[in-house]
Amino acid sequence: MSPTRISAQDLRQLLGEIDDVVIERIIDAEASFDDVVEALHDVEDEREFGEAPGTPSSASAAEVRVILRELFDERDDEEADEEVVPIIDLLDDR
Repeated sequence: MSPTRISAQDLRQLLGEIDDVVIERIIDAEASFDDVVEALHDVEDEREFGEAPGTPSSASAAEVRVILRELFDERDDEEADEEVVPIIDLLDDR
């Protein structure tokens, strides 16, 4: 018996605010809840501790890992963009 595929609702509960395109990509990967949890832990450990993740338990888990890396990289880029103060704003304060 194969594991039940993850739902959009489950993904939102695990990942918070998430784009529908990302949800669709993960669902298209035929990922189970366990695949997503595994990939999420792997990516978080990799980002937080610099640990290279081990071999994923399935092709779906590997694909979700790639998708989550992209998602977290995009979020990092957005946060960095928010922190940048345009030079013109600094000049206006003089």
